[in-house]
Amino acid sequence: MTPALEAKGGISRVNALYQRIGLFGTHADGLEVRLHASTIDGGIAAKTIFSAWQLLRFAFMPLSRPTVVHLHVSWHASFWRKMAYAWISWLKGAQVLLHIHPTYFMDFYEGSGPVRKRVVRATIRRCQALMVLTEEMAAKLGALAPDCRVYVMPNPVDLEEFSAQPVPAREPATVLFLGWFVPGKGAYDLLEALARLQGRRPGLRAVFGGYKMEDQLRERVRALGLAGVVEVPGWCGRADVIRLLRTCTLLALPTYSEGIPMVVLEAMACGTPVVTCPVGGIPTVARDGRNALFVQPGDIDGLTAALEHLLDDPALREAMSQANREDIRRYDVRTMGASLLEIYRELAGVGGREKPQL
Repeated sequence: MTPALEAKGGISRVNALYQRIGLFGTHADGLEVRLHASTIDGGIAAKTIFSAWQLLRFAFMPLSRPTVVHLHVSWHASFWRKMAYAWISWLKGAQVLLHIHPTYFMDFYEGSGPVRKRVVRATIRRCQALMVLTEEMAAKLGALAPDCRVYVMPNPVDLEEFSAQPVPAREPATVLFLGWFVPGKGAYDLLEALARLQGRRPGLRAVFGGYKMEDQLRERVRALGLAGVVEVPGWCGRADVIRLLRTCTLLALPTYSEGIPMVVLEAMACGTPVVTCPVGGIPTVARDGRNALFVQPGDIDGLTAALEHLLDDPALREAMSQANREDIRRYDVRTMGASLLEIYRELAGVGGREKPQL
């Protein structure tokens, strides 16, 4: 259960990768994996109608025994939508694997009132298993549901997608941002840092690819006098994302909260140096000074200094590029997909081994 594969966001991207390697379908041992879209992008009315229709379809869908229902969850509306799927699944005799992607799910829980907390706990504890991106998140959820199995499954990346030859030359001073244009992703912090750099970095260029609050971002670009430096193409297709990651000087994601962001994995697969924050699962995939330069969320001075350091040090960028291509190999989607199938088999009672080691 996931947003439609063409929807914008990391969860859809993860499942699109699994579709690419053939995860969905019938496997040699008879295990069948189906994809069910729970929501789509669009206006509130279109999303509500589609989501309600898909939930109704699932309620009347016959399920064979055993069945494992894998629910990909973010927070807020995503959680309540998947909670409905979970309780229907239990009524139908299915096992539920609740896959919580963002670390800020805990903020959602902690910021809830007593009634909502009880509902969230009851749903989590009723699940047969939980899946998270990091060991830290596993410990937090394990405290909420001590009797529930918790699997740690980092997000995957398709290394083949980024291995096309020849490798294009990188631009000398281009900073790339890919993500939501919201304060929590650090988009506005990055604009402030760029405003400080532009006077002393001739030829500086930045590209902001993504969506949400585009008008506000463009207005801030104008207010900071960055119209000649910053381009805001909006949402970028896959070909553009790959081209930008392979040709930019560095990726900047000064985010405040994350799981394991797909854009950091994809940047590493391209050998792209990264400036980001040590939040969520980022420190589990990237090391400060080897794969990225870390700055604290909201530290504009530190962000400005880190950007300038990488822009001025081609030797460091080359060392990071080499390290990123080496270190990303363990996250290849083919390895992750095989581990996920083993988890399905284990929960369905057709596997025979302990929790996969990724």
